[in-house]
Amino acid sequence: MSQNGKLLKNRNTSRTGTKPVTPNTVSTSSDRFALLETQHDVSVIDDDEMDTADEAPPAPDQQLAAKKISKPRPIAVPGVSDIVAMEQTINQSVGPDSYEFKASPSGYLKINAKDVDTHRAIARKLTEVRVQFTHLCLKEDRPYRVVVKYLAASTPRCQIEAAFTSHSHTVTNLYNTGARQPTSEDCADFTNDSPSRNFWLVDLKQDVNNWEALRLRVGRQRVTIELPRKSNSINQSFRCFEFDHTKNYCLKQPMCGRRGQSHWTNSEQCQAKTVADLRCSNCGETMLLPIKAAKAIS
Repeated sequence: MSQNGKLLKNRNTSRTGTKPVTPNTVSTSSDRFALLETQHDVSVIDDDEMDTADEAPPAPDQQLAAKKISKPRPIAVPGVSDIVAMEQTINQSVGPDSYEFKASPSGYLKINAKDVDTHRAIARKLTEVRVQFTHLCLKEDRPYRVVVKYLAASTPRCQIEAAFTSHSHTVTNLYNTGARQPTSEDCADFTNDSPSRNFWLVDLKQDVNNWEALRLRVGRQRVTIELPRKSNSINQSFRCFEFDHTKNYCLKQPMCGRRGQSHWTNSEQCQAKTVADLRCSNCGETMLLPIKAAKAIS
């Protein structure tokens, strides 16, 4: 009771410093152990969670399909004078809503496909009607390349291929950078022509187990298999000698790398007999070559 005669509510009057008991904290149950009971039984597991835990990992094909599909690079067509005729030609193979055009200031018509299948269909159609164009290798078609070091150049090609195929790898290309490739596919043919290097490049088909190829051995030879180093050089086509693409994806008119004329570089029509006759195929000016290349031409 205070001096004014009013009751003191919820005031701690004890000397021990304990908090007052509020109506919210008062338990109305007669069981004093009721607060210790858990709200949810942890021993009960949902059936959906058990099914998720027992699911098998996705198959390798599903893992490849789950990868993000990259957008294909554009197809460059030079010297298009009638864009309506070009559009009608492409519409014969793909739908009109699956691609779009973009004209560049350099005179190229760039065709941007929406997906990989459309890109392949347009490239096949342009090749069928003999249209000159250039494009780049699709990321899905790019091989998985490994470098095999300390492998003798005289090793049979079939032995190297068998070392990879025995571990579920598909070899798409195999060559020695310093040896001339054999004309026959017979296993008895060796690539020991001079010059040769104990250095091989192997292209494998893309698969989820490609990384396992870095642990293989070729017969009794102790080799080192690793990924190639990234090159910072600019791509140049040895067909038209223009840049930003390679000869394997170039369907333009062949150009001479010595004079810039409309024929192959090693053709009999080449008029470059001396070093002074060399001309750049892009600008037409006199081309300065290293001493080794100049001696080879002269």
